Amino acid sequence: MMSNLVLNQQEYKEILSTLNITIGYIDKIASGFYGIEETALALLLGFRENKTLNQLAHIRYILQIAMEKQFSNEEYDEIMEQEVKTWRPPYNSSKEELLLMLEK
Repeated sequence: MMSNLVLNQQEYKEILSTLNITIGYIDKIASGFYGIEETALALLLGFRENKTLNQLAHIRYILQIAMEKQFSNEEYDEIMEQEVKTWRPPYNSSKEELLLMLEK
């Protein structure tokens, strides 16, 4: 049986702060731009300017360290080995095809 993950106050604060900032600027972009291309470019700029991938990687690091400390090897392996459906980027798509995908 898997136990609950416990974080310290600073870890909770870091995670919640990062998520609030990230969700906040994504929401502002989603509601402030009307064209698909402008919205996509604004999201890309927001990700770059806010170092979103670095921020999300830091959250993952905090959680991973806490899991390694608190869960048994079996519990940790069980979680890490669960299949997660991941989105596959449409690498070979043209700009027009990508725009059509966004309109769906």
